[in-house]
Order: sequence, then structure tokens, then C-alpha cells
Amino acid sequence: MSYKIHLTQEELNELKSRMKKENRTKLYIRLLAIDLKNNGGKNKKISQILGVSTGTITNWFKLFLQGGFEGLCHLKYKPRLSSLEPFKNDVEAFLENQTISRIAYLQDYMKEKHGLCLSRWAYADFLRNRLNYSYKKRD
Repeated sequence: MSYKIHLTQEELNELKSRMKKENRTKLYIRLLAIDLKNNGGKNKKISQILGVSTGTITNWFKLFLQGGFEGLCHLKYKPRLSSLEPFKNDVEAFLENQTISRIAYLQDYMKEKHGLCLSRWAYADFLRNRLNYSYKKRD
């Protein structure tokens, strides 16, 4: 069953506001799924874009339809540690030596030095939430 999501202007404003403020990657992706669905996206395409199963997408839509943004953004589990945690000191040293404008630079460094192949979401989440590091994207 495909769930339909049609946001009111007020809900759309709240969604955009939450997306701007959200610093937890898992919740940002959930909000992005709602945005994509509101704009006519199909579940299969949304799941491909976000890298999660269609079942997960469907569960998020059910959570949103039943509990609004609060229901969607309530995590019922304790987040696990990042795969980057054992390399925290190395990442900090890398950041001390150079300012990065793209996460790809850090991804390349970690792949070359440690053989790590992680998504940019994993790096962004680790930088933001574990190291309180922010970077500016190039336009």
C-alpha cells in the first residue's frame, strides 16, 4: 500500500524549518523522505535516492501520518557508535592540518590510509555530532 502525503503550507513551512535545523543525519533523511513524497516521489525512487529499503520508507510515512513530525522524529533506539570512532584522533589531526570544503577530501584520505569506504552521510554525521566540526560547502 502506498501512503499519500499532502502537506499544508503550514506543514511545509515546518518541514523546511526542521530540515534547516536538524543536525542528526538519520532524522534529516526521514524529513527529506517526507519532502520527496510530498513532491510526488514514488516510494521505490525515494528509497533509491536515500539508500534505504522501501519498507523503511513506508514505515516512515506511517509514522508521519500517525504522529506528525513528532512521531517521525522520535527515535526508539539508542544510536550506535560511528564506524569512525576508532579513528577519531586521526580525523582530528587531519582537520587540524587542513580546512576541508568537501567531505570527499576526508573520505579519500580515510580510504587511502585506513581502507574505509563510508558514505558522506556517515562522515557528515561524525564531524557534526562527535567533533562539533562544521565546514562550508563550495557553491
